[in-house]
Amino acid sequence: MNPSRKPQIRTYLLMMAVVAFFGQIYFYPFQSTFRFSAGVLALILILLIREDISEVKLAVMTSTAIVLLRTAIRLYLTDLPLLTLIEENLPAGLYYLSFGLMVWALRLRARKDQPFVTMAAFAVVDVASNLVEAWVGNTFNSRLLVLIVTIGIARSVLAYFVYFLYRSQELLIMKREHQKRYAQLNAVMANIQAEIFYLKKSMGEIESVMSRSHRLYEAHKDNPGVRDEALTIARDVHEIKKDYYRVLRGFEGLVKTFEKDGAMSLKDIASIIEVNARRILEELGSAVTFRVEVGQSIQIKAYHSVFTMLNNLIVNAMDACGDKGGDIMVILDADETQARFVVRDTGEGIEDDVLPVLFTPGFTTKYDEATGAASTGIGLAHVKNLLDALGGSIEVNTEVGRGTAFILTIPRQALEA
Repeated sequence: MNPSRKPQIRTYLLMMAVVAFFGQIYFYPFQSTFRFSAGVLALILILLIREDISEVKLAVMTSTAIVLLRTAIRLYLTDLPLLTLIEENLPAGLYYLSFGLMVWALRLRARKDQPFVTMAAFAVVDVASNLVEAWVGNTFNSRLLVLIVTIGIARSVLAYFVYFLYRSQELLIMKREHQKRYAQLNAVMANIQAEIFYLKKSMGEIESVMSRSHRLYEAHKDNPGVRDEALTIARDVHEIKKDYYRVLRGFEGLVKTFEKDGAMSLKDIASIIEVNARRILEELGSAVTFRVEVGQSIQIKAYHSVFTMLNNLIVNAMDACGDKGGDIMVILDADETQARFVVRDTGEGIEDDVLPVLFTPGFTTKYDEATGAASTGIGLAHVKNLLDALGGSIEVNTEVGRGTAFILTIPRQALEA
């Protein structure tokens, strides 16, 4: 046997067993020998959920299993002959066989996203299959017809309702996974954009070194040793500059490609930010509580810049709260002319003498406790750089020991362009 077929066979056997099991949950109307079972509910759900399952194969296997199982049970409980029991249960097997064949012939699963059409179609198939069973079993009568139609409609509606709940839960899980992946991608892109800022800063320093090397070359033209060394340094630095430039263009192209993906609403931005922040807090084992509030939601095309600014401020707020815990509140709102983003924490606050240099590149108050190494000091400078590019402004309200609020105000036109 082909090993790749084993999982498929196991799947069919499992589905067959499920339908056969639920097929044993039944009742007899009007004290007749005609039974209504819950097996068809399981069959409809399987056909709706598992598109990889063949209707014909499952119908053949299920009808066979139903006949054999019911015959075996009756054989154990009674003294009736085997052939009599098979004849007694054969109509039920024909019901499941005809049900599956009609679903296949009518291509019902192709319209399963149309609720009323699907429910009506399955009800018709259920009624038709029950009529086949009643005709073969010679149990048909006028009173039974009304019950067959009623039960057919009820089973189809109930089965589709359960399928709808399943799909809703599945879509919710997919949405959460999408938000989680997007938050992770956003964190990566924010780090790349921070590196772009750092590369641009280094490019300026490289230009300065090249200019100084050239001046040194001009000043020592009469000194071959110094002149040649200055020229060599200038050439080497120029090569480094070209490599930096290629890396910078590559990063910027990646960010632009990421941002071309249409616009995003403030509500969606808030949802992704909340997922990312809670993930970070959970990883840190932090006692900080985090909340996001959204006022008027607008569509933003420059959403990656917004993500980057807010993520930097939120991480700083987490650091400010530290191990003692605290509260972080993010407010996203907009009016007719501008958007307003607030990141507020109840952390340690900022000293007055620090405020003038808070957004200076390289300035930091963060140090690694293990190594004593300082942080890069790029975070807030990067926020200010992005904010300036959008024509926005930032306000800092802080009180030592009480907390800090960063208030970003950005023209809507810049965000929506």
